[in-house]
Amino acid sequence: MAPESFTLSDCTPDDVPDMVEVSLRAFADDPLNKITLPREVIGEPELRRWTAQFLTTFFEKPEVHFYKITETNTGTLAAWIRCAFPHVLSEEESKKRKKEKDAKLKDKSFWPKGANFDVIDAKFGVLGQLKDKYCDDTQTYYVQLVATDPAYQRRGLASKLLKHMLQFADGEGKMAYIEATALGFPVYQKLGFKEVDIVEVDLSKYGGKGYASNRIMQREPQPLL
Repeated sequence: MAPESFTLSDCTPDDVPDMVEVSLRAFADDPLNKITLPREVIGEPELRRWTAQFLTTFFEKPEVHFYKITETNTGTLAAWIRCAFPHVLSEEESKKRKKEKDAKLKDKSFWPKGANFDVIDAKFGVLGQLKDKYCDDTQTYYVQLVATDPAYQRRGLASKLLKHMLQFADGEGKMAYIEATALGFPVYQKLGFKEVDIVEVDLSKYGGKGYASNRIMQREPQPLL
């Protein structure tokens, strides 16, 4: 059998269907995600449609970059990352983004029918406040999402994607920022991210068990090797 090999490259809008599938599989067992977007209520077709639509909007933002890792022999998409590079928005674009952000938290028509708005407010409202506190968009590389297909986990793919992005940050001497789930936290620690805050959601309030957390992490620029 030939040795397993992977290829890192840019994502394109044509990759969205595969990115959706990887994302849904990657976060299928995440306790907070299961309560926020309950599949048994929303339904798989609607969840796929909404996730694809949501992802596509990010390709319209010039500061957002997507990278993917595919299995070289098969072309199967195994993992991907979405990150925002440092940028300065015009006053007009800034107002437009703020309106979009407010809509995500308040306008129920933005979300798929069946989404849990109490959890959305408890999680994303606080995460937004902490991002404003710790992440200067003009000076910081913001890791927005990392998704690895469970079939390809524990092979260092997430680290490979992150290291690719961090080369840009280190080359410019800029900070990096991420909101870590419990699963991703140790990976990010090994790459030099340090916890500066935390968001905890009591899942028992929404029919779940225990607490779910997102750790706010920052990384100082490091010398290029």
